[in-house]
Amino acid sequence: MDNMVSFKERVRQVAINESQNYKKIFLDYDYLICFDSLSIKRFYLITATEKNYAHLIGVNIKCSPYDFFVKCTDGSLMETDFDFVKPGQNEEDVKGTVRRKIMSLEKMKNFFKSKILVEESFKRNKIMCAIAASDSNITIGFSSGGKSYPKTLLKGNELSSNAVEPSLIFRKSKSSVLFSELIYGNKNDIAFYADMINHLITT
Repeated sequence: MDNMVSFKERVRQVAINESQNYKKIFLDYDYLICFDSLSIKRFYLITATEKNYAHLIGVNIKCSPYDFFVKCTDGSLMETDFDFVKPGQNEEDVKGTVRRKIMSLEKMKNFFKSKILVEESFKRNKIMCAIAASDSNITIGFSSGGKSYPKTLLKGNELSSNAVEPSLIFRKSKSSVLFSELIYGNKNDIAFYADMINHLITT
């Protein structure tokens, strides 16, 4: 029984432990995702900031989103820095959502390492995203705009039957101006998108 921890402590530990994986995936790199079958846009630019991390955990934070992430990365996050109280929501329902999110957060380190499916205009309950991507283990929803930021994290594959496989996914370090590393897809397909993405990639 001495090894038992409260749910809130479990959330605190996962938030701290997984912050480095979030950094490695979304803060160290940007992504360019190209499609040949989506109806709204042919490519999306995916990026992230420290402020987006709290969205993926789903708790009510008592500090700024930026400070929440910093406290996670330096290990100083306290149980008093967050709770499960949200307007118009039952606290037990919020806990259930957070429970699913932290289970998904622990699987995020493998995102982009296997087959990805994507869906535009993603909607689940009250969640609305410009695009969502899933590797079948988790689903990440991204905001709209010139660049799309992580907005929500869901357990499993929550995409509809309209989801498609992207043709190409490029990656670049945040310090780079252009994308040069192809991490998903066939190099022979790059020419098909040349007119649209030449200003974004190295040739």
